[in-house]
Amino acid sequence: DNYNKLLGVLFRFRRWKITLSAGIKNFFYMIRMNPLDKAACRFLWWETRRMNILKILQGEVHIFGLGSSPSVSAYCLRTHAANIKEKYDPRIFIEIITNFYYTSAAATI
Repeated sequence: DNYNKLLGVLFRFRRWKITLSAGIKNFFYMIRMNPLDKAACRFLWWETRRMNILKILQGEVHIFGLGSSPSVSAYCLRTHAANIKEKYDPRIFIEIITNFYYTSAAATI
């Protein structure tokens, strides 16, 4: 399971005097899409304000609201945490793995 349970994160949140909270909305935009998946994220866009020329664009990065974005971001975060595990204090890895919460339909209490 790539998702932490919200209840567990909230209980652990209370252990410390100082805690950090951040949104990951912009995190999705930092994750490039696999070239084979880009066509699945096509969308229509008006090229001019007069709305007389329509363009078909396709995604280059994961976007907020895309169904797969929370899963992909959780996977990326955990993969990068594993990559730095040997380089930094092991507590950093443990905090990343256990105390990040992703809002998605798959992550439930």
